[in-house]
Amino acid sequence: SIRAICSDEGKTTALIKTLEERDDLFDTLKDISFHAAGMWMDMVYKDSQLWWRQDNSLVDETLFTIKSEGSDFTKTCVRILNSPFELKIASCQMSSARSVLCMT
Repeated sequence: SIRAICSDEGKTTALIKTLEERDDLFDTLKDISFHAAGMWMDMVYKDSQLWWRQDNSLVDETLFTIKSEGSDFTKTCVRILNSPFELKIASCQMSSARSVLCMT
């Protein structure tokens, strides 16, 4: 699984250009661990959603959602909220580059 954490000018981005790449990104998120404030956070499934897991318990009010604005796939946005942390994938835009997940 991918463990790399990177930032792009203070923004968290994921570059995807196809629905398949979007699905691959979600699959990656299921297996990835993020390091925030000195703690490793893991994503887990619960009630058909992805949640952060910390110390074998679900973190309060943690939500993984995807919002599509209109029918334009390039405007798809993913947001990951985790109190007291707020990690965002700001936008998914068309790109010839391989899917890259960057976290701030």
